[in-house]
Parts: sequence; structure tokens; C-alpha cells
Amino acid sequence: MREVVVVFWRYTRGMNIDFSVLPKTLCDTLSINFQKHYFLVAFTSGQTSSAFAVPPELMKAFMDGMPQKIAAYEEQFGTIGTDGLEGGIQSPIQMG
Repeated sequence: MREVVVVFWRYTRGMNIDFSVLPKTLCDTLSINFQKHYFLVAFTSGQTSSAFAVPPELMKAFMDGMPQKIAAYEEQFGTIGTDGLEGGIQSPIQMG
């Protein structure tokens, strides 16, 4: 199943989003590409993929905020290792 969701530019910095009520799927592969007017971001879980078309302004705002989120995560949970990611992360769906 493939779907493409076009994301309209509205950065949510400061918005209160209750992540505990959002449905979640483990992403075991992430792919990013771009065209002139948007970045394409595809998230894969097992054999299911969802793709988003993200305007450049929103992608830049997202990337600008990532270093702080990663630093806070690593302070709380420890350094994130990236060794061996070339083959992707094995999800519980693939292990089961």
C-alpha cells in the first residue's frame, strides 16, 4: 500500500500536540529525495510505505529543530549509535 500525503506549510513549533493519542507505526526505513517545490519523505514499516511531500520551508524548519531534539534524547537515554544502519533497522514486524 502506497499513499502520498501533501503537507501544507504550517510549522507547529510551540503547538501542543498530544503524542500519546496519535497512532504509531515503527519506521524501519526512511528515504528522502527532492524535487523543485518539495522534499519527498518515505517511511517504511515492513512492506508498507507512506510518503509525504514536504515544502522546502517546512523541511528546513524541521531540520533546524532536530539537533536540539537529538541532544535532549541523548542526554536522557544515552548516545545514539548508528553503526550497522546501512541495511536498515529490523522491526518487530520483520522479526516476528
